[in-house]
Amino acid sequence: MTEVVEVYKILEEALGKEKADVIMNYVKQVVNGIKSGLKSELKDELVTKDVFQAEMRNVYTELNNLKELFYAEIKTIKTELLLEIEKLKSENRVLKQLIYFLIIINILAMTIFNRDFIETIKLLFKVGG
Repeated sequence: MTEVVEVYKILEEALGKEKADVIMNYVKQVVNGIKSGLKSELKDELVTKDVFQAEMRNVYTELNNLKELFYAEIKTIKTELLLEIEKLKSENRVLKQLIYFLIIINILAMTIFNRDFIETIKLLFKVGG
């Protein structure tokens, strides 16, 4: 049972709770269907080695399909995350440039509106003129 919990936790971390629930429900349905089929066959007659092997091949196929679905979901999520990271990096670069621009504007404003600076400029124009 702990393996099931561990698998669920891995699915939940990778895909989110909703998708993990869907996948786990699908796995439960597959397992329950197989169990029901095997119980039914056991009640009716002995399960032969060939029948058992066929059922196990079906289980293997179902699990492989589930694995492929799982990997496809992880790949999709990874792609989405990488795109979001790139978008955030781009936005971060733009914000940094804006901050630098505002700092320069602030320095210029502080310099231009400084009384000593204004007086120095006036003196320069008087001396030259």
